[in-house]
Amino acid sequence: MEYKIGQKVRIKSKDWFAGHEFRINPDYCDKEASITGLKGGWYSLDIEPKEIYYDRICFEPMDDEIYKVTEKDLVGQIKDFPIEVVQKMIERQVEQGNEDDVTVFQTDRLEYRGHGGFDWGKTREGDSFWCNVIDLKNFDVFFEKYPKKEIDTHVYYRGNSERGDEIISELEKLGGTNNYGGYNGKCDDNLYFLDPISKQIRRINTDTYVGQGDLMLDLLKSFYTEKFLPEPKPETIEIDGKTYDKSEVLDKIKELKEIE
Repeated sequence: MEYKIGQKVRIKSKDWFAGHEFRINPDYCDKEASITGLKGGWYSLDIEPKEIYYDRICFEPMDDEIYKVTEKDLVGQIKDFPIEVVQKMIERQVEQGNEDDVTVFQTDRLEYRGHGGFDWGKTREGDSFWCNVIDLKNFDVFFEKYPKKEIDTHVYYRGNSERGDEIISELEKLGGTNNYGGYNGKCDDNLYFLDPISKQIRRINTDTYVGQGDLMLDLLKSFYTEKFLPEPKPETIEIDGKTYDKSEVLDKIKELKEIE
């Protein structure tokens, strides 16, 4: 498999490499390592704690998608934790070979790698950092190292009868709450957004053109930016080691004559 320059990959290594920055100079790699397509210079690679081969270094692709923590995940032992802290805990959890499972920390925020969490001492931040953040709840230590990024919550989505759940999910990722599942994002003539004060998910009907509703609609469009869902990834199928668009394959099959 070929990899693009700058693409994230996991490197199979021993446990004691887990969570540490690992740099590899492609000029000194053997043929198996060189298939990554990295040329010249030094490249930082993410770590997955697996076995290392001393005569070669093996790579595998790393999924870009990792579980995104939302307000509704902040229950149990991480009830009062900032989303950013729990998100980083999930990243370290995955780096050490476990699934991105927030319920592990909801049950025990101190959980170690062997039970689905991660070992603090094997991360790039170190044991003292996580002791302060997770055990002592000194979140200032975390934000000194990872300053908060300003997130623009002044956005709205147009309802989509087929992908409404994705709209609600995107708003929840921005810190919004959908009390009792009140909105499903599926009304095509509605715009969904976050209340700037309560952070509750709200909606406004675009067919409302009189009185206060008209004013609210004008204000929303003036001060909020419309956001769009990413294009859905096509379902694929693999045939003889090659990957194809499943819908296109099925269309071709329909054109074939049945053998009697």
